[in-house]
Amino acid sequence: MDWTAIGLAATAILGPFLTKAGEAAAAKIGADLYTWLKQRFEKDQDKDAEAALTQLEKKPDSKPRREALAETLTERAASDPDRFGAELQNRVQQVVATEGNIGTLVGQIMAGNVNVINTMYGDIHM
Repeated sequence: MDWTAIGLAATAILGPFLTKAGEAAAAKIGADLYTWLKQRFEKDQDKDAEAALTQLEKKPDSKPRREALAETLTERAASDPDRFGAELQNRVQQVVATEGNIGTLVGQIMAGNVNVINTMYGDIHM
């Protein structure tokens, strides 16, 4: 499993949610992922992961903060592939299955076109 792609995809999902750019569609998708991550990090008492998520929340347009969270997700998934990795992958794949720009964006990231994450600004239309 390419945990880097999964981590980048999860971060791409959170971007519109945190910047409010995607409004209703991105809000639902992003809220589910954000809530799950936040609860999981708190439950596991992973202060570094909580900090990465909080920092992105404060400045969601920051490329270094997106990369930091993606790296954190990648490391967590690689270290716990059967639980954390599998659940993260499942949640990302559900988004990929959705129609519209966000599903296409995440699908492109998972297919290896990670440069597309740098252009993820503006509205998302489903």
